[in-house]
Amino acid sequence: MESITGFLESKLKLKVNRQKNAVNRPWRRRFLGYSMTSYEASAQSSAGITETAQGESEGLLRRGRGWSLKRIVDELTPLLRG
Repeated sequence: MESITGFLESKLKLKVNRQKNAVNRPWRRRFLGYSMTSYEASAQSSAGITETAQGESEGLLRRGRGWSLKRIVDELTPLLRG
């Protein structure tokens, strides 16, 4: 922490508030109300979302449904936008 603080203050001429600053993993810290997640957790959750969206879109795109292209696009748009 001291080496980073020294670099910021001497080279970049920035003020460092020592009471508010800490060094830790990104998923253990919050910055402006936001926090990061680890790669494994986000990859697992996005895979589940992808499978759900794929299942719903397959039902809309099934052959022999008799829908016009405009109606299919209108039905898929909210699903794809989330």
